[in-house]
Amino acid sequence: MAWVVTPVEDKACPYLWSLTWEGDALAYFQHQWMAEQALDAAVEHIGNPNLYVGTKLSENFQRRVNRIISRTVPCKTCGAKIGSPCKRPSEHATTYENPHEDRRDRMDAYLLSLGD
Repeated sequence: MAWVVTPVEDKACPYLWSLTWEGDALAYFQHQWMAEQALDAAVEHIGNPNLYVGTKLSENFQRRVNRIISRTVPCKTCGAKIGSPCKRPSEHATTYENPHEDRRDRMDAYLLSLGD
């Protein structure tokens, strides 16, 4: 089996995409581009989740998805450039490399600019 990105058939959320492994959904995305980027990260960095040892799969995957955001847009809150993670005022990386709200908003704007 392998990682798969599929549209979710739900009339309440017509633009929802899921990332699954052997039929089990790991994550949901509101834009196909983001789901496909997450798929690339899952294939490259996680491989077979049934063989994963160490940090929880969900924590590692969350870090990888946050890196997709940091590779795409800069952050005005902390000044992180494209490709760099957001930083706390202490200069340490944020927990799970979570982007600041400004950066998430910029990512949303970027995704909307891609169109459907």
